Amino acid sequence: MSLRKEGKKEMRLFERIPLKISVSLKKGDNQREKGYICDISGSGVGIVAKGNFPPGSHLELRPRLPKKKVAPVYRGRVVWTKRIDEENLKLGIEILPFNLLKISYLIKEYSPLQ
Repeated sequence: MSLRKEGKKEMRLFERIPLKISVSLKKGDNQREKGYICDISGSGVGIVAKGNFPPGSHLELRPRLPKKKVAPVYRGRVVWTKRIDEENLKLGIEILPFNLLKISYLIKEYSPLQ
């Protein structure tokens, strides 16, 4: 599927679905940051967070899910970053290993489009 965004052609297999879920991020150096998932697609998530997240770096993500007693753990890789203001970055995170069932659970349970 090809989607258009701001006049640019964006090649995507899955549409981005907006949502907002708090998330704890653990970097490879065991440093922790907080942020929120701002969108989700079939292969990854968009996250807004403070800190330094170089493309290619690996993260552990723990979303705070009110419907779950124990937060699931997702592993991901930073694909791209974009500064959105003085303090925050938007991160494109690929979920590893690719697991459509884990991602579809978040979409089903927490998407405002339901």
